[in-house]
Amino acid sequence: MVEGDFSGGVSAAYGLEARERTRQQAAIAVYHRKFRDLSVGKAELQAATDATVHAGPLWLRVLGFDPTLAGDVEPAQRRVGIRRLVRVVERMYRVELKREDRDREVAPDRNGEGCSYDAPSVLWDPVPEICAYLGVATSRLSALCREQTGLRVQELGDCIRTEALKARLRDRLRELGREWHASLDAEEQGRLAKDWRMSAWRFVRWVRGRGRGGSRKRLALELGVPSAARLGRAAFVVSRSTLEELELDVAMDVVKELVNGPHEAMPTTPGAELSDVGGIEIEVGGAGHVLEGGGGVRASA
Repeated sequence: MVEGDFSGGVSAAYGLEARERTRQQAAIAVYHRKFRDLSVGKAELQAATDATVHAGPLWLRVLGFDPTLAGDVEPAQRRVGIRRLVRVVERMYRVELKREDRDREVAPDRNGEGCSYDAPSVLWDPVPEICAYLGVATSRLSALCREQTGLRVQELGDCIRTEALKARLRDRLRELGREWHASLDAEEQGRLAKDWRMSAWRFVRWVRGRGRGGSRKRLALELGVPSAARLGRAAFVVSRSTLEELELDVAMDVVKELVNGPHEAMPTTPGAELSDVGGIEIEVGGAGHVLEGGGGVRASA
């Protein structure tokens, strides 16, 4: 069983379990035929009996071993199994977030009279549903996730949602940047390129001065992260930067755009796969960056 088997999210997990039940029912039918056949030997009948046993919950089949029997599993094998399970959970989480977006499009207007709250809200979390279809308790999954990555499974979800943080900040500051740039006189505008970082600080202070950029808590909720503290933790895991540092970096890009045009802007960081956070080591690849266990920071194209 590999990650690709779960590309359809919880629907794929349901399909895998349905196929296992179908196989088990067929094995039971074979066993009954062999049991009535007096020519069948003990070994063959035992094999037919063994085939009727359910393969077990999906999470254990992905893991490849019973985590309660640590003494019977080599450390390397244990790490590989846990890493595979976390990757499966991450893949399912990403799929379910896309389904959430589709559900939001048809969600009722919550400002309307007599509206319903049965559609996913911005704080909807796919983890409980994922755990239900994998057949694992959230606490057990979180414990294994922390063993591999240092993050609980909910914090892994925060990281996935926070991948959109830099783009969200960029959109917000671009709009405010035009207003700020227009408020400067010609001489001040001419000095912006002399020290990009200082100019970015001036812009950030202007944004914060009257609360123009919105609160961190609001930003967190817009991304689906329950608190500003969890957003800050996730931002550091994903980008190895604090919220303040990210805000300053984006502000610097926006100031450069205002002075030199959009072609001077830095490219947006691509999406990430966060299955292997650990120490934290960041590997940047074509589809995104992967946080691997270990230590330090590694960047590769």
